[in-house]
Amino acid sequence: MIQKYYRYLALSVLAYGLASPTVSAYEVETHKVLSEEAAKLSKFSDYLPPIGLRSLQDRLADISTTKSIVDWIRQGAHDEDDTLSANFARYRNHFYDPQHGGAGYSYVGVEAGEPSPDWGLEDTRSFITQAYSFKSARQYFYDALTLRTKDSREQWMARTFYTLGHVIHLVEDMAQPQHTRNDSHGGFFLGPPSLYEKYTDRPAIRSNLPFGGYGPVTFDKARKFWADQGRGIAEFSSDNFVSAGTNFELSADGSTTANARYDRPSSTGPSGPPVPLQTLLQADGTCPLPSGGGGGGGCGIECIGPPPGQAPPPVNRPPACALQGDVMFYGSLVQDNYAGGAPVPNPRASTLSLFDQDLEAYDKQAKYRLENGQVIAVKKVFALNRFNFQAAYPFLIPKAVAYSAGLIDYFFRGRLAINDVSDDDTR
Repeated sequence: MIQKYYRYLALSVLAYGLASPTVSAYEVETHKVLSEEAAKLSKFSDYLPPIGLRSLQDRLADISTTKSIVDWIRQGAHDEDDTLSANFARYRNHFYDPQHGGAGYSYVGVEAGEPSPDWGLEDTRSFITQAYSFKSARQYFYDALTLRTKDSREQWMARTFYTLGHVIHLVEDMAQPQHTRNDSHGGFFLGPPSLYEKYTDRPAIRSNLPFGGYGPVTFDKARKFWADQGRGIAEFSSDNFVSAGTNFELSADGSTTANARYDRPSSTGPSGPPVPLQTLLQADGTCPLPSGGGGGGGCGIECIGPPPGQAPPPVNRPPACALQGDVMFYGSLVQDNYAGGAPVPNPRASTLSLFDQDLEAYDKQAKYRLENGQVIAVKKVFALNRFNFQAAYPFLIPKAVAYSAGLIDYFFRGRLAINDVSDDDTR
């Protein structure tokens, strides 16, 4: 549950990271759901009828495969994280760091991927191995409207929606702060795999994510969905949220500072007194109180132990029920420059690690390396856990959906019209 702050020394340059699928942002099943929600939020009902389609459930055939429109979008969002594609490890190109000039993915100072909007839009340059960009989708859509045979038109219409799934996947990635803060999470030498992604992809969690609640997002240029003077989704996640490898830091005097590589966000300090871990676990249903004790069900009496002289019942209880200790949450302010308004408090932006209590109990210290290279001895280490993720979801998930829906609407913003129809071949 706790993701500690580790630093990895690279023993081989990028080899494992380029082959590991865990560098992706949201897991592929989560991407499929986010993309479907974005399609539902978009204005498909306005622009499908003029092109001869009725709803997201209309089925289109691309050669030997037939899927509904929404399933083509879902499939494209899934396949953008493909490893063995024409562009090897496409997810290398899913990073964009607005706090450092819009840089793409880099590791130990070596550029390892293209900036996400460059890759996804191909509006400033082209990539020979990129067949599923916004630019590609425009060509496929043109072919779907102009080719002479019905089968060809249907094939390229299916390819259009499939490609849009690829593109909005990239927008959704921008709502995962590790991808806007160049926080490598490929496993092995490239940082620990993302607990945020793994936790989000649990079926019980994924099915209850807060997808809605954010109004329409519109821009006059596709690139602005990524960054536009603080209003893009990449800027929102980078400026307002820490990540596992770019968390708040402790200074030599024990005070809390922003991450040395990222000026934003800063912490507002402790959000209150320490909270007992079991109180948190009881509140979210992981370890409810036993029947008759105010909770009922769950791991029951195992949470507090059996009566004296009795052996515990042979049940499988969540390991978390055995954990004890306090959790100290640290807050931040979340500023939404697109919607405007005053900053909103996020009281659980980060956490002082549970492990600090063990250090204090035995009067031990851990070595903590600051980004400037200074090593200090501390008894507390900032970390992220599921309570931090749960606090971030209401901010990040609705924006992932709304910005993706906005980019779909931007793609279909034009209207077709026939100004003259004549059988006079001299005209």
